Amino acid sequence: MRKRENKVLAVVGSVNPHTRLQLEDLWLSQRCKNVFVETRALLEGEEQWEQEVQRVVDAILKDVDKDRVFTVTGDGIYPENRVDLAQLAESRACQIEEISKQDELGLCGNSTQNL
Repeated sequence: MRKRENKVLAVVGSVNPHTRLQLEDLWLSQRCKNVFVETRALLEGEEQWEQEVQRVVDAILKDVDKDRVFTVTGDGIYPENRVDLAQLAESRACQIEEISKQDELGLCGNSTQNL
């Protein structure tokens, strides 16, 4: 019986330049499977949210036997993909925290639950 290899899953939703540099260093320093989460899909509605979470989970599971380190990263880590949460909250007549919570649930809650 083969000893099961430990896996690492890092889920990162932070959008600051320092985090981006740390992740890029990780991606370049070792074999690593990264899946970018399309942040806009998490914020569009329940059906799109579920589809995006499932897409990310499927992408990780597809390569779970090939790699040891996995990262799930919000695409907002790159400035051109950032969502203006204040503008979105205003258009939906809600608080930024409500939208941010929805995004966090997509990144963390279901990534670990489904994997």
